[in-house]
Amino acid sequence: MGKMFGKKIMSVKEFNGADIFEVEAEALGHGCNIRGVAGGLAGKVFDRHPEMRQRYMSGCRNSDFNPGGVYIYKNADDMGKPFWYIYNLFSQIKPGANADLELLRSSLLKMRDHMKLCSVKSVNIPQIGCGIGGLNWEDVRPLLEEIFGPEEDLVLQIILRK
Repeated sequence: MGKMFGKKIMSVKEFNGADIFEVEAEALGHGCNIRGVAGGLAGKVFDRHPEMRQRYMSGCRNSDFNPGGVYIYKNADDMGKPFWYIYNLFSQIKPGANADLELLRSSLLKMRDHMKLCSVKSVNIPQIGCGIGGLNWEDVRPLLEEIFGPEEDLVLQIILRK
């Protein structure tokens, strides 16, 4: 489904119950904390990318990450697909039901800016912050439309829970 915002279009696609790792896209975005604890989807993402997990854990130990920031992991060229970039969005400080809508906003803006800079056209995201993070989808969905809608030529692919 595409939505018109002025003269440009943002395509928002929703996939009910799909595997976020199987839906084709150039990037993957997911929420995480700055304390180095990764459960839920974050844990699965880090399990698939051990080098990224090591960098994440090291960055957390060294206080390299800021709430509302993003740790951008670029797959080596020989690793290739399924995702060229993984956006680790720091939507919460500590693990648990502590995701913060303003931190999520900040990290999503940074992801969007990087996508524009590097010509990344598509990203898969879950119902970000709404699992372990504890946010309400009714609050997060409009935020995604606000950030990605007005001027972007991007495909935002939301993977909805079963």
